[in-house]
Amino acid sequence: MYSFTEIVDRIKEIKGFSSDEEVATALRWNVNALNTAKSNDNIPYEKVLQFCSDEKISLDLIFGREGNTNNKVSPVMSAALNNSLIKLFHSLPMDSKMGLIGMLNTYVVSMKDEEVFKAYEKFRDTFMEEVKKSN
Repeated sequence: MYSFTEIVDRIKEIKGFSSDEEVATALRWNVNALNTAKSNDNIPYEKVLQFCSDEKISLDLIFGREGNTNNKVSPVMSAALNNSLIKLFHSLPMDSKMGLIGMLNTYVVSMKDEEVFKAYEKFRDTFMEEVKKSN
C-alpha cells in the first residue's frame, strides 16, 4: 500500500500536474486539507475514488498496481474489491460507507467489465449484510 503522498505524486504524474494545488482542485478539496492528509498519511478514499470515476482512471494506476499502463481494470482491481476495500469499510463511519458504495457503483458501472461488476456485487452484498446486522 502506498502513502497518500505517493498517491498525490501518482495523480500529478497521470494528469501532468505540477502542484499540490492542482491535485487538491482535482479532488474537489482545498490544499490545506490535502497537506494535512499528506502529513498524517490519511488517504481520503472517497475523494480519490470520485476523482478516478470522474476522470475514468483505473484505481490500479492510482494505488500502484504495476503493469497496468493501458488504464483498463485488471484482476488486481477485482481482488481489491473483494479484500482490501471490505477491510477499509470496517474502519469508516456509516455515512462514509454509504457515500463510498455510491461512488464505487458509479465507477464499476462506468468500467463495463463483467468480472469487476461481479466482484463489486459481492462486496456490496457483504456491506449490506453488515448494515443489516448493525441495525
